[in-house]
Amino acid sequence: MSQIHPETQSDDYHRPSGLLSRSLQTLNKTKLFLIQLSFIVSYIDKVQIYTVKTTSHSAIKLLSSWLNFNGIINCSICLYFILKRKSFSKFVDYFDKEIANYSKNDHIRKFIAKNRIITNMYFPFFFILYFTYAIYDVYIFYRESEPYDKLAFRVFRNLFRSTIHLNHLVLMQFIVESCLHVQICFKMVLDQLECLKRADGLLKIEKLQPIRQLYDIAAEKTRKLDSLLFMILCAYYCGCLQVYEINFAGLINNYSYIRLLVIVRETLILIYITFHVANINRLANGAFNKVYSISYKAHSLAIITEIRYFLIRIGRNDVGLTLLKIVLITPSFVTSILTLSLTIALSIPSIFTKT
Repeated sequence: MSQIHPETQSDDYHRPSGLLSRSLQTLNKTKLFLIQLSFIVSYIDKVQIYTVKTTSHSAIKLLSSWLNFNGIINCSICLYFILKRKSFSKFVDYFDKEIANYSKNDHIRKFIAKNRIITNMYFPFFFILYFTYAIYDVYIFYRESEPYDKLAFRVFRNLFRSTIHLNHLVLMQFIVESCLHVQICFKMVLDQLECLKRADGLLKIEKLQPIRQLYDIAAEKTRKLDSLLFMILCAYYCGCLQVYEINFAGLINNYSYIRLLVIVRETLILIYITFHVANINRLANGAFNKVYSISYKAHSLAIITEIRYFLIRIGRNDVGLTLLKIVLITPSFVTSILTLSLTIALSIPSIFTKT
């Protein structure tokens, strides 16, 4: 593994490169306005799509409340990022030059490229799904022998919907790119520890201490991102619950492919975002075993003390993103929530059977 070389010419490859990320860094007001507008238009369109055909006035009122709250959350998230653009710039610029230098390493670039490819694949994948449904909808409309002017309007409206509802992926891209930027810092720590582990000879404090300092810098960068996202992540997960509630209710009352498509979309996005959020904590704790393994090379009191401080710092297990600064999002936490959700989901059929 390569060491950090300050003299290496840096570039911006490591910086978050998503549409919203770049717009916030360059303060592109036109793009920011269009992104915010897309969330507003998407909310208005959802109100028309997800009308549940039921005679229950209370059900209609409840659904309307869910839709309004979900629309407010989505619009508020984008507006929040616009207002917090300076905090986002400070987060990206913190320790930026050193990260840029280290990102010249091939394996780091491959790590960034692989995750960006996966993230960007979501856009064409969901656009194709939306567009396929749009074609099917136009075909059904055509079979009803409707006038051609209405058919043309339907084609345009469905194409517009297929594009405008991709705004959820812009938010996903922003969160994932930001988490990826932090993960690079911990990749640096792990690579440096791997170098010490493979090096021959006795361990020197001059080589270990900078790595411990680098770990603290990575933890500080994580705290800056958490200060930016701690409310957003909570709002996002609440929004996901509302989307599931609305669309499952719609499927039960009136089956529709678009509702099923939205459930699939939200599930894939939820899994991907949660993986990258929890991966920060996993990488931060991954340094523990490496530090412990190099302790066998320690032959002086100063080195032993340095290793002890390092292990104590990692062992606190307090590095990562949180929900409202209360709950640390770790792989164990995600597993517990998934198990609880699965248990509730499996118990629902038996509850309905008894009632």
